[in-house]
Amino acid sequence: MPMRPVATLIARLALTGATLALLSACGGTVPAAPPAPTPASTPEQRLVAAIEAAGCVLTADNRDAVLLAANVTTDETAAIITAMNAQGRAEAADAGSIRILSDRCI
Repeated sequence: MPMRPVATLIARLALTGATLALLSACGGTVPAAPPAPTPASTPEQRLVAAIEAAGCVLTADNRDAVLLAANVTTDETAAIITAMNAQGRAEAADAGSIRILSDRCI
């Protein structure tokens, strides 16, 4: 009995292939392949975008939301901010806040 569900699945797949071939032969539209995925952004790019969206400042109040939006860890954030500070792309703002300097944040 376990072979029956597998046989049904194979028959359905074959029917789907035959239907697509028939549509193509009759001039019907065959669904296009999904677009290729875009390259993933780097953790720094995601973090900068998330901080920009939060008003250009990373604070204790928005830290959790920003890190979640950027999909980065606290350790990654510390390393990225340290590197950005060394490059002149981040600076200390009010007590405990970090302002980024980017095209969207001055």
